[in-house]
Amino acid sequence: MEFPVWLISRLANQSKEKKAKMLTLCWSIWKARNDLVWSNKRWQEMRIVAKVWEYLTQWEVAQNRKVGSSIQPMFPGDGAVVWAKPQLDEVKISVDAANFENLGKSRIGIIAQGREGQFLSAQTIIYLEVMKPSLVEAIVVKEALSWAKTMN
Repeated sequence: MEFPVWLISRLANQSKEKKAKMLTLCWSIWKARNDLVWSNKRWQEMRIVAKVWEYLTQWEVAQNRKVGSSIQPMFPGDGAVVWAKPQLDEVKISVDAANFENLGKSRIGIIAQGREGQFLSAQTIIYLEVMKPSLVEAIVVKEALSWAKTMN
């Protein structure tokens, strides 16, 4: 069974809070995986779990904010980035990039979300080569900017 099918079946009858915890755990595992793949940094299991609570807390705080920068430390000097809703006339664009050495490919993904987090549009590009991590990350930012320009 593929992961998306498995995950959807597990989320089906869960409460909103349980779904948030499960999806945030998946996000935390993905972030730990990216740190290992891209920076050769291994997370301890307890850090992955601690990050779940950190991400959920930051998200809940962001949902209750009326104004302010989306880049604001939780504690002075900690450098944490807090997600915040875009302003009424803005769209949030998120990007990610990954190398799949076993497949000889690099992939990038771009997603646009509205103020309430609703899906607006997405794009995926597959490159038939494995690139340096810094290059594929730069490409995804460039592609997101080009893509946003075409969307006005």
